[in-house]
Amino acid sequence: VSAVGNVVSLAIPPGIHVEGMLRAAARHLAPRGVYIHSYVLREECIDVRREAVERRYIYYLPEAALDHCDIQRLEEALTAFRGTHNFSAFCKPDKGRSTDLAIRLGISLSHEHGFVVLGFRARHFMWHMIRKIVWTLVEASKGNIDLPTIRDCLNKGQSVRNIGLAPPQFLVLHWVQMPEPLESSFERVSVRGMKEVI
Repeated sequence: VSAVGNVVSLAIPPGIHVEGMLRAAARHLAPRGVYIHSYVLREECIDVRREAVERRYIYYLPEAALDHCDIQRLEEALTAFRGTHNFSAFCKPDKGRSTDLAIRLGISLSHEHGFVVLGFRARHFMWHMIRKIVWTLVEASKGNIDLPTIRDCLNKGQSVRNIGLAPPQFLVLHWVQMPEPLESSFERVSVRGMKEVI
């Protein structure tokens, strides 16, 4: 899984000049394609996993992978996943973390440059959740899974059949929205570099 935008929490010892440290880090990371967009100072470390307001992922599904598939079936299957559901059937159990969660999921679909672009928005995602959903959508487009089966998985919170995984290389974490507003004025060079990557 790649990332266009992410959030990192750092514990910085007293006496460190924060902006100077971040500028040095930005110079070091930019040649590697990693850019610092902005920062916020807090008295306490933030738990990004718990405090994020929304995460946005994009899955770039190659249209070539959908040869002999029915896109209308894929779009119909997609509607079943929108809204609040128990996605336990569409995740890999993560040790020590409950999968019995109600998650409100937004999904969009568009066509760009030979890809079906699937956008996913939610506060939380479970392990392999998006890749399992995409695999199910592709299987639905082939006529191998019907809507009642998908709804049954969502309603029962458990899989009524084996659900595979879509390839990881087409999945991108696009952004993590935090409660604090993040200003994009930290480094003009970094911001310009990010736009070039995007």
